[in-house]
Amino acid sequence: MGMSREVLWGLVADATVVEPLLLSVYEEELKKDWKEEDKSPHGQSWHTSFHASAFPGDDDSVCGRAQVYGLMNPAPEKPFEPWLKSWFDLGRNLEHDWVRRLSAAGVLLSADVTGEDEFQTGLSVPEIWLTGSPDLIILPPFYKKAHVIEVKTTSHEKVLNMQTEPANVPYSHAKYLRQIKTYIAIAHEKFAPTVMICRRSGTLIKTDKCGRMHKRDCDPVILAVIPPDDGTLIYSSREEPLKTASYYVPYDPEHMKAGIPKLEAWRDYFIKDEIPPHVREGESTKWSEGECKFCDWKKPFCKTDYKNKTKKLTESALVSHTKKIRKNYDPIKTRNAVLERWR
Repeated sequence: MGMSREVLWGLVADATVVEPLLLSVYEEELKKDWKEEDKSPHGQSWHTSFHASAFPGDDDSVCGRAQVYGLMNPAPEKPFEPWLKSWFDLGRNLEHDWVRRLSAAGVLLSADVTGEDEFQTGLSVPEIWLTGSPDLIILPPFYKKAHVIEVKTTSHEKVLNMQTEPANVPYSHAKYLRQIKTYIAIAHEKFAPTVMICRRSGTLIKTDKCGRMHKRDCDPVILAVIPPDDGTLIYSSREEPLKTASYYVPYDPEHMKAGIPKLEAWRDYFIKDEIPPHVREGESTKWSEGECKFCDWKKPFCKTDYKNKTKKLTESALVSHTKKIRKNYDPIKTRNAVLERWR
């Protein structure tokens, strides 16, 4: 009896039908996401705001040109690679595992997306079109003040290096610090829920019991939570998730003061339908350093707009680029969605 082609390939490549099937479903999903017109992971269209994850603070290297391009919902040059998406999934799944456990323990103040909540707790500063959704906001047992947590995953080796030498941080550490500082600053002004806690366990009462076991009945008391003025940036090993390295981050009002004028300027460029200048205008190495080196928009349209001296955002090369990928893309409709959200 002859050997099928599939069996032959499996013998030659030392692979079964599972590996190519798994890779193909990743690729199909990522291609679909790449062509998707609207992404709304937090209940609002993703492209209609500036995000805390890219808030500049006092870092003048953050590119406003890239941020304004993002408001036009452009398509990246190509879909995500499956390996990169799987890394993101690992990080998200770890975050959800911690959310579920901290919720069950009665210390989670922010939304429980593993339970009844559809979206993460959202924070916003409407005046500058800024939004953000912290991974977790908790109330440790017997605390009266909330605490912000931002979770990142990285290699086991990097976590071990950070444990022995805290200054040996990942490339994006500065960006992550800006992100959690932004969450803390917004939450400090806007996040002060009133909750029921148990005096005996010091944890939240969400149904009829608190999150900690004790022999007597719960002794409930109402608590007006003090807004957070600090947080923790925590890195988890992908290979050993409870092997972590943490960084305490205090409230930094100067961080917001430095960043707000930049968002105001970027917002105004968008309102005027103008492309902002390059963050390193006049430098010959403008696209080969810092975040510009890895920017999704550099090759497909930023360089083209710069070369062509394009001024209007709705005439940017991003329009023709995105239309090739998303046939129904409408730059005017996309732009109006941003203006309508904040009008």
